[in-house]
Amino acid sequence: MDHTPISEGDLAERYATDRLAAEERAAFEAHLVDCAECLDRVEAAQGLVAGFRGLPGETVRSEARRARPRWAVRAGWAVAAAAAVAMAVVWGTRERDRLEQQLVAERDARNTLEVRLREAQAEAEAARNVQAKPPQRTPAQVPVLTLVATRGTGPPALRLPAEPSPVVLSVERESPPRFQAYRVELRSATGERVLEAHLAPSSREAVVLALDSGLLGPGEYLVSLEGEGPGGKLTPVGRHRFLAVR
Repeated sequence: MDHTPISEGDLAERYATDRLAAEERAAFEAHLVDCAECLDRVEAAQGLVAGFRGLPGETVRSEARRARPRWAVRAGWAVAAAAAVAMAVVWGTRERDRLEQQLVAERDARNTLEVRLREAQAEAEAARNVQAKPPQRTPAQVPVLTLVATRGTGPPALRLPAEPSPVVLSVERESPPRFQAYRVELRSATGERVLEAHLAPSSREAVVLALDSGLLGPGEYLVSLEGEGPGGKLTPVGRHRFLAVR
């Protein structure tokens, strides 16, 4: 192919801008194989076209919108990730507060239940103690009658309690004491034996006899005190009368 039509027809520029017909394009490409000059012109034209395409314009802006820079894509992902992290933090904080409130409520309920259980146990223990403890009775005063040898006076009186309970007779010993054992006999005014006992002396002065007041009724009684010597020999020590009254 001659260079004249190439120069006059701007085939290199038209080829670079893709404006040749199919037959012209095929013929020009066959010529480019052996023509360094035309190849240089095509490369120059392609560089110029590329430069024009790099100028700002609606097309360039559209291309920019269609193909976002890699840093812009990364920035978008970073913003999305930051938003996701922020939402996770907010959700985590709310969930933690909810769990803490639930734990506090459960702890308060458990403490209240423990207090009620302790109170119920204390009440049950107190009830068991009351049931196990025998009823307290006010100790009754035990009547004590001292019988001593007197002359010219009437018999002393023993006041019997309303309910059967112990009464005590304190009988005077001989002076000076000679016996370490005694026989005590209690008879009614009709001679009926009410009680007989063998006792050791309670003190240097007396022999003490305790008996149930239920054995006695109102009336006069006789108490005989005898000392027990060797071989069981009995020696009279004293005889005392008294009245039992209600």
